[in-house]
Amino acid sequence: MTRHAELLRKFLGKPVLDIYERNVGTVLALTLNDKDGINVLGVEHNTGNFVLYTTNQILLPGDTIILIPPWKVTAETLQKDLIVTQKRFQALEELYRTDKIAQCSYETLHKKYQTILTQLEQISKITIDHLKTYVIRLEDRIHHLEKFLASIEIQHITGELDEDAYQLAANSLKLNLNRLLKEKIDVEENLKFLIRHETTPALATETTPSPTKITLTK
Repeated sequence: MTRHAELLRKFLGKPVLDIYERNVGTVLALTLNDKDGINVLGVEHNTGNFVLYTTNQILLPGDTIILIPPWKVTAETLQKDLIVTQKRFQALEELYRTDKIAQCSYETLHKKYQTILTQLEQISKITIDHLKTYVIRLEDRIHHLEKFLASIEIQHITGELDEDAYQLAANSLKLNLNRLLKEKIDVEENLKFLIRHETTPALATETTPSPTKITLTK
């Protein structure tokens, strides 16, 4: 049996979870990379939509398939790129301050890193707006579940729901509510990081820069 056939037999038709343990769909197809690992995963969502996911969005702990939400992949990749670029700026300034790099090399790299940082900041602004909107959507869903849970509690107290029905309904609602709250906290943590790094102190733009070290956010 080929590796592709083996993985198809193993995962085809299996349920797919997200990182908050919610069932999001079923595996319909997959392709392999040159190392015989999964390259692209085709998932039919519970909504009926068919979506392709690449390796940076997939976790495979054992026989379980877990998807990382697109917003989280984007935000965390952006965080890493911002940190790396800012560290490169700091390293460049230290080399220039200690006369370990020629001025022409300094100016070339300074311009290169500034361009990269400007692009990252533009992406960051878009991502921040997206995450803020998503937090509002999550809060709305949480609010609706909380209202429904309160209604279940009232019906239980008044005797309209027996104990078994109440436990089934309440446990299901609480489980989904906790998952939404966990995701909301996760989104807000990523949002806080990006907002802290949204405004980067102005960088030197003179043709002949001074050797003053530039302080960047960490």
